[in-house]
Amino acid sequence: MTFISCSNAGNFTIKLTDAPIDTKLGKTVEQVNVTISEISIRQKGSAENAFTRISVEEKAVNLLNLQNGVTQEILNTELENGDYTELRVVVKEDNTIKFSGDDTLYSLKIPSGTSSGVKIKTDFTISSESKEITLDFDAAESVSAGGSNDYKLSPVIKLK
Repeated sequence: MTFISCSNAGNFTIKLTDAPIDTKLGKTVEQVNVTISEISIRQKGSAENAFTRISVEEKAVNLLNLQNGVTQEILNTELENGDYTELRVVVKEDNTIKFSGDDTLYSLKIPSGTSSGVKIKTDFTISSESKEITLDFDAAESVSAGGSNDYKLSPVIKLK
């Protein structure tokens, strides 16, 4: 958790969840492990590339444990009061997938890198009241097979 000290701030929480994954990979998926390293937030009226970067505790999360209404908090901080228009979620490159009946953790490669993060357009306001949003990291849409034991992660994250 990261806390930013502001006299004119409100509490801001982001939780993560996932919709159930199908078997489009031809195997039963047991784990899709991802690590989020940073959240960036852009305040309304600021320059296009003016984001407040917030580090998060880097911890691999099995997205399949976050289904059917289960969430995991990934950020709880104070944020300056105001209107915000965009989030960026940076996913580290060391992600894995595991299949039923196979003890191997296969690497999930991110084809386009992770420097700018997944952009999520949104409108929310921070005030003296707490604000909580939930991000749906859609494992089913994010994971694809590139070849034999070659899997790719193109993060699809939606605001719930």
